[in-house]
Amino acid sequence: MRQVLTIILLCLSTWASAYDFKADGFYCNVLSAADSTVEVTYGDVAYPDNIAIPSRVQHGDTLYYVTRIGDHFCKGTQTIRSLSIGKYVNSIGESAFNTQIVLNEVYIPDNVKVIGFRAFSNCVRLKSIYIGDGVDSIQGEAFRGSAYLQELRIGNNVRYIGKQAFSSNHARATKLSIPKSVKFIDDEAFVGFWDVEELDLGEVESIGASAFSQLYNLKSLILPSTLKKIGDLAFISVRSLTKVFIPANVTDIGINPFHSCRGIKSIEVDENNPVYDSRNGCNAIIHSASNNLIVGCQTTVIPADVVSIGESAFTVPDANINITIPPSVSTMFTDAFSMVIDTVCISDLQSWLSVAFYGQYSNPIRNSRGLSAETPTLLFLNDELLTELTIPEDIKKINSYAFVGYKPLKSLSLHEYLGSIGTKAFYGCSELERIDVYSAYPPQITSDTFDKSIYPTATVYVPYGSKEIFSRANNWSNFKNIVERQTTAIGSAPLDEVTNRQGIIYDLQGRRMSDAKRQGVYILNGKKIVSF
Repeated sequence: MRQVLTIILLCLSTWASAYDFKADGFYCNVLSAADSTVEVTYGDVAYPDNIAIPSRVQHGDTLYYVTRIGDHFCKGTQTIRSLSIGKYVNSIGESAFNTQIVLNEVYIPDNVKVIGFRAFSNCVRLKSIYIGDGVDSIQGEAFRGSAYLQELRIGNNVRYIGKQAFSSNHARATKLSIPKSVKFIDDEAFVGFWDVEELDLGEVESIGASAFSQLYNLKSLILPSTLKKIGDLAFISVRSLTKVFIPANVTDIGINPFHSCRGIKSIEVDENNPVYDSRNGCNAIIHSASNNLIVGCQTTVIPADVVSIGESAFTVPDANINITIPPSVSTMFTDAFSMVIDTVCISDLQSWLSVAFYGQYSNPIRNSRGLSAETPTLLFLNDELLTELTIPEDIKKINSYAFVGYKPLKSLSLHEYLGSIGTKAFYGCSELERIDVYSAYPPQITSDTFDKSIYPTATVYVPYGSKEIFSRANNWSNFKNIVERQTTAIGSAPLDEVTNRQGIIYDLQGRRMSDAKRQGVYILNGKKIVSF
């Protein structure tokens, strides 16, 4: 035990006195005896409020050059008010001035080449930052958390700006200029510059994920012709932005860079772009080779040849829109429609039932107001509100999330060849009153295929003699009202008699008919009718 205590005390002693000598009020570590260079570092006593990093320090007979401000230089001090940096300092170490909460100005002279990780992080009251032309890169979180920042000048030789380098809760700067030397801006580099109205991106080539998120007051965005890559959510929540133009050289666009930009009404891709397009003036960004629509807005018209809607493609908060889904669309990826939509229009039920949905928010009829919203999204099939749904006979499986949250649905007819219904296919359809099943064997369903609220209220009609099977079947047994239909053969009648009968007529593809216009097999009130 005594030996362990001794080791701990030695470690504490080493931490408290991590320096070679003290000179002129500074704690110093020798970097090179041959070159007579040192770094200033932390010691066992805090530094004063006003610090001037010297160019040289004298120790014994040697005059040392101060070339570095060491890691954690101001450890234990949080009251530094002013700072000046000597002319031989070329590097500022990790967390050197971290959490200096009263420091309000930083001037980095041209002799400094490296600003380390978190060098000035959490200096919350910084109002002015001047970075000299000697700096080549600004490391991650270097100035993170400067909530009062009003003026930022970045040196003309900076090539790289690191992750969260200037990320802020609410920077006050109204103008942000990126020098032409900067080629790479990393993730979240300028998050939270709420008041910025002017943004000059210089000649940047790559913009990282969420790099310019929450620039709430930015009204105009000009992406430079040098730009090649735009990361995920790069300009998320730039609320005042109204239009977007994608230059020809942009060949890599991540998950919707303009996520939650509710003001955008115009999206255009340069016609010479080899990877993306905005065909037919659709006000969207489409990946040309895959026909995947990756970015949409409130005025988007989905082209007839689009086959998929990309992840988070439509994310327009507080904007109620109407949207038409063409039959060509076969896939809707995660959060494809994470927004409020008033109406969804489709022209082909069979195509809709073949769509693969990646989660409930990929389906536009799932109301983002919430499943219990009083004003639901409305689904129109060929301009007619869909409240009664008959599944076409060539559909053997209903995909997961196919009608999730569709509150207006009142009745559902399932043909005898249907094998299964996926997860949450009818979850949130809380007004569903009647389910007609024509198979004697229950289609496979999951515990949340249907909304639990309808178990005691909806009636499930099953073939004669199959009530016991449904009452014991997995998840069907949750329904309290399972009723057998009496045995009936396929009815037949002359064409004019079928047409004049009371009830709703469907063809075998589930399309609602105004009447039976020709001989054939139809569904009338849940029964097959042969007209002749």
